[in-house]
Amino acid sequence: MENLLILFLFFLVIVALTYFLPPDLKKLIWLHRIIVRSLNRKFESKLIKLEDKDRIIIKQQELMDSLNAIEKKIALSILEIARSKTGIKGKFYSLDIPEDLIPIPSVKFRDSNRESGIQYLPAHVHTDFNKMQESILSETSLPIHVDSGYRSPGRQTYLFFKYLAEDNAFSIKENVKWIAIPGFSEHSHPINTAVDIANDFGINGFSEGQSGKDFEKLDEYSWLTRNASKYNFYMSFPENNDQGISFEPWHWHWEQKGS
Repeated sequence: MENLLILFLFFLVIVALTYFLPPDLKKLIWLHRIIVRSLNRKFESKLIKLEDKDRIIIKQQELMDSLNAIEKKIALSILEIARSKTGIKGKFYSLDIPEDLIPIPSVKFRDSNRESGIQYLPAHVHTDFNKMQESILSETSLPIHVDSGYRSPGRQTYLFFKYLAEDNAFSIKENVKWIAIPGFSEHSHPINTAVDIANDFGINGFSEGQSGKDFEKLDEYSWLTRNASKYNFYMSFPENNDQGISFEPWHWHWEQKGS
């Protein structure tokens, strides 16, 4: 009986530590790593049951509602620390979801097993991207594709925690250099939506084994730097940008200057 009591008290201490100890900015402690893995499994279980479009436009609260109280507390604490303690100077854009999203069929990249998956863009962004696609193809015979388009804050939440666990070694500080905090991603902006661009071979600068330098070397990138603004697209994160975001030559947002 005494042993059971000791085990129960030990369990309560573990729960209390998990719940009340703030997540570490540089690397999550093992308790918080377990929680993040658990909530990732629940997010994926929730998303896999949805249709493609519903995965793109899922609300953050829908994902959070799939978590227990401890998981939700830790998830919200991590997002708050990412927002307030990492030095990232990004802007809050929106939690609203556009009503005029246009589907873009999945692209199978040449000499690659990778596909873009179905993507979505608001109608005005879709129209201008199509014009830009037609122009670069006409001038250079080089196709460009939407590798990632609109993402809801809910979708961004899923990606934030997925990359935190799988790519950035449970470091909040490192994670925010690559994955925007939900609501702060240009991919979630209902007007000035961002597009991640890939060439016909799937080179995008961020897929496995690639870096921004790989995209920067492309003739497609050179063309974009000279011409994208004609179609209301602008590179968001050049080298040494003042927002503290890593160089992302593939990431271009729509903006109608002077409007």
